[in-house]
Amino acid sequence: MIQIYFGTGKGKTTASIGQAIRGIGAGMKVAFIQFLKPENSSELKVLRKIDNLDVYTINKSDKFLWEMENLDEVKKEIKEGMKLLEKILDKKKYDMLILDEILHLVENNLIAEKELLILIENKNIEIILTGKKSGEELNKKADIVTEMKKIKHCYDKGKKPKKGIEF
Repeated sequence: MIQIYFGTGKGKTTASIGQAIRGIGAGMKVAFIQFLKPENSSELKVLRKIDNLDVYTINKSDKFLWEMENLDEVKKEIKEGMKLLEKILDKKKYDMLILDEILHLVENNLIAEKELLILIENKNIEIILTGKKSGEELNKKADIVTEMKKIKHCYDKGKKPKKGIEF
């Protein structure tokens, strides 16, 4: 099955982590691949300690995409990350695969929606995709699509990201 959590609202990564915890509780082996988020995201500290959960981070920057000046390095890391993703899917080692912020790669033309579809189609694994925008074709192929809509956020008033809440 393919699940998508997308939208401008907060909670996409949190929802995917909750799904990982539920899966692990049911005896599943989970891979969590996080794209385009700073390495200092607090959830990574805990996730790396959980049995049956392997964590991979693609993009070692301490900045978000919109803050980055050198996208060439980011593109190189994403290419390596996509190779890792192919390997993980080929090995069939996991029951669940979470691709956190992968939809952000599609939205910013760092990978093509079709490329992602080809990689994840017809796999006998639970796949969860997160990001702000989800494409029409991905939504058609997905079994579950949840949009998280922002009604209000403290960022709108100029507040800075808060450790333990946003990262």
